[in-house]
Amino acid sequence: MKQYKFILAPLRGYTNKEYRYVLTKNFKFISSCYMPFFSVTDSIPTKFSKYMGAFTEDELNHNITYQVVPQIIGNKPASVAGFCMLLRDNGFPVINFNLGCPMPQITKKTRGCGLLPHPDMIRSILDEVFKIDGISFSVKIRLGLKSKDEILSVIPVLNDYPLDSVTVHPRLSTDRYEGVCDIDTFGTILPSFKSKVIYNGDIVDNESFKRITSRFAELDTFMIGRGLLYKPFLTEELQSETDFSYEERIERFQSFYADLLEALKGKQNYMSQIKAYWAYFKSLYKDGEERYKRIVKS
Repeated sequence: MKQYKFILAPLRGYTNKEYRYVLTKNFKFISSCYMPFFSVTDSIPTKFSKYMGAFTEDELNHNITYQVVPQIIGNKPASVAGFCMLLRDNGFPVINFNLGCPMPQITKKTRGCGLLPHPDMIRSILDEVFKIDGISFSVKIRLGLKSKDEILSVIPVLNDYPLDSVTVHPRLSTDRYEGVCDIDTFGTILPSFKSKVIYNGDIVDNESFKRITSRFAELDTFMIGRGLLYKPFLTEELQSETDFSYEERIERFQSFYADLLEALKGKQNYMSQIKAYWAYFKSLYKDGEERYKRIVKS
């Protein structure tokens, strides 16, 4: 059986330090967790202490079974490079750059997907980043802001740098998370990348996973976001090529959920966080909608 690597995608408001801790404690085959992005603007960050709260103690002490990967979003070359050095100097040399966030409040500021129509700006950022020694730098990207032709101008820029990997989510920014991933375009551009390519998007079960692996046998690493919110045990099902029974799913989930409640206990936004998770968790139960309604009303 082929061994795959699975990466937890960064989802703001969901894949926080508590979720990463509980997910990797309860389930296997998660090799890396990408953190929700740190935003950098004009100023160059100089104090790591203000960011430490986003990490678990074990992540800060590197006492973990997975690799934690901080993600940066921004469009100022000096600021992005400065934050890379800050992360490196504090023990986090493996860093990801966000070219994939589709939210309008981000893209209208020419950040995330908003950078995709501007390959020269991307080049300026990478020029500064790759002056830094001792870091491993990767990129997470979509097909474009408004047109999938935009990535055709970005790929040659990315190919000029020794990126650790490029994670591709084959949607446009304007798609957000609606519709289906554009697998045909992904297949067309896949051979064009010089760096390792990681696939991201719509992997929610064995059937959807096999659609990708059967078509792109050369891929061995996959990033999963919402799929691991719907089914926290999903990586175990994918690696074993087996669907757990309903009873086993519920048993595994309940153990995970008890740990998650304990980890979140005492947080200021405890109940709103639980309600947000249950928008996904409800799909596990046959009476999930009723459970969700009761929780929302609690």
